[in-house]
Amino acid sequence: MVYMYRVLLPALLVGILFWACDEAEGPTLTNSGYHYIIHTAASGPKPDSSDYVLYHMYLRSAAGPIYTTRDSRPVQARLSGALEKARDGRPEEFGFLEVLPHLGIGDSATVLIPVGHLAPEQRAPVIGDADTLYFDVAIKNIRSEADIAQFQEERKERNNAAIRRAGISLQALQEFQTTYQEQGLAMGLDSTDSGIQYRHIRVGEGPRARNGMETEIYFIAALATDGTILDNGVVEGQPLVLPLGYNRAFPGLEEGIKLMREGGSSIFVLPSRLSHADRKPDLIPKGAEMIYYVDLVRVEQVE
Repeated sequence: MVYMYRVLLPALLVGILFWACDEAEGPTLTNSGYHYIIHTAASGPKPDSSDYVLYHMYLRSAAGPIYTTRDSRPVQARLSGALEKARDGRPEEFGFLEVLPHLGIGDSATVLIPVGHLAPEQRAPVIGDADTLYFDVAIKNIRSEADIAQFQEERKERNNAAIRRAGISLQALQEFQTTYQEQGLAMGLDSTDSGIQYRHIRVGEGPRARNGMETEIYFIAALATDGTILDNGVVEGQPLVLPLGYNRAFPGLEEGIKLMREGGSSIFVLPSRLSHADRKPDLIPKGAEMIYYVDLVRVEQVE
């Protein structure tokens, strides 16, 4: 029942809005001749042709959803390039982009594309017997060329910082692994009842991580036996976003994170049953312990 409302209610609203638009001023058309309806108008500035527009798109038919970007990052397109693609490419495929110049940040619109305008190879089986496709577009942000240049410079600096961080983290992990192999329990590591051994390299000063919170971590995973690196999320420059309490990670890693505070760095020795659980026999010997180096960079309560 909930699914039916999710599918039918948006279509009904579009129909009502389209009827209202037709009664008042007549349907609004893109350059390619497709009807569109603006749902929200925030009266903010519209993009210039040289600007980059970040938008979410939701493609659906009366039968239900087909494709959406709502669960991922917004699409980023330079307006001049988007319009050129709509004009000189295939208008039946990219004509919805022609609505972008009419929308500001926070605005949304629906473009109606008759399925009959699509070439046979473009009619995916999921479309079914639908007569019309609905492209819902919502503008998340507008960036100038200067904004993009600054963003790229900041990303370059973040990548350089990640490389520096990776070197420090990798050295710490390798030194720990060597000492662990030589001394084992004689290292005097802290331990949990579940069997995790750990050492806090740096104690954070922020909030403690716990269930119901969203965390961001940089981590390196290696075999405890010989230090073989199996995963290095530090060097990629993008932290792993990990909500706690939802079984999104190995139980040992999640338990270890909950021993930390924001801003801290720790090393954990996880028994097999709390890490990979022998699920990668081609890479990890059966029963092998894993060492995780973890930087906890953000802890935030999920609303």
